[in-house]
Amino acid sequence: MSSEIKEKIRVDDVGGYRRGQRVVEYNPSLLQVLVSRVTQLVWLAVGMVDLLIVSRFVLMLLNANATNSFVDFIYDTSSPFVSPFKGILESPVFDNGAILDVPSLIAIVVYTLVVGLVIELLWILFAGTGRTRRVTTIERNDY
Repeated sequence: MSSEIKEKIRVDDVGGYRRGQRVVEYNPSLLQVLVSRVTQLVWLAVGMVDLLIVSRFVLMLLNANATNSFVDFIYDTSSPFVSPFKGILESPVFDNGAILDVPSLIAIVVYTLVVGLVIELLWILFAGTGRTRRVTTIERNDY
């Protein structure tokens, strides 16, 4: 499961100038590709959870009708993700019945930060630098 590095050097004579180009391509190992795919799937899942929680936050802020089946679905589906953060801070209730759902905001921040840190740790431990290609061009006059 090692990385593969390919290097190509090309020299062209162009109108009195010599132009050299060095291209280094880095092909990641199977482990690096696997870590990349896993992190993409995890970010997708966290993005879906965050979208669900943001929908809950907006619906509560707009005082949406909780008896509506869509609104009820959003509340029921997002509740397990928000419930660990209930009681940390109070959620203000406005005169029209709208609620500023502070636990939803805390949940979005916490989930995103924790997953970001875990994924960064995975990259540090298993994936290497992630550099895929480096091109160096040198031109000089040969008069």
